[in-house]
Amino acid sequence: MNKIKIIKSEEMNKHKITKVIEKKYLNDLLNKPIKIKNKNDISNKPNGFWLSINEGWEKWCKSEMPEWIENSTIAELKFNPSYNIMLIEEVNDIIGAWNDYLNESGFKSKYPKGDSIMCFYDENYNICNFWSWLINKYNLAGIYLTNEGEWKTRMTTFLYGWDCESIVIFIPEIINKEKTIEIKNE
Repeated sequence: MNKIKIIKSEEMNKHKITKVIEKKYLNDLLNKPIKIKNKNDISNKPNGFWLSINEGWEKWCKSEMPEWIENSTIAELKFNPSYNIMLIEEVNDIIGAWNDYLNESGFKSKYPKGDSIMCFYDENYNICNFWSWLINKYNLAGIYLTNEGEWKTRMTTFLYGWDCESIVIFIPEIINKEKTIEIKNE
């Protein structure tokens, strides 16, 4: 079994955690329960509430799709302590988890175990099963792809579609709403 990297949610608070959001929805973010929508499709991104780390999403949008953030504001968030977060810093972090999934699930990939991440795209396979297994196996509240991890995995794994340093959370209670503030979108 491969050892995945787990950190506690309070360790994330040393980073700038933000959510780019339309101004009209800021009050909802601050005052209503966060709903995690289940899109239930074949996706390189798990269902969850996506957040930017160290302005990764803001920087990406400004250079690639500035219209996506034109009429938005930014909420800065903090996490409550003691939740498990998977840390992805290199290719082996995700491949190791995938190989463990293959071993435990009995799923027969047409690609060999090891360094080929193409196995994520096996026909007749829905990647949502992998994400669900990973979240449940390690009681994850989120998955954090570091900036370094994004660059190391972008051309060799399906994580290329994550675009930038970010975290996806699965348990809304991780967000400390009392410490969430609006900051200016420049």
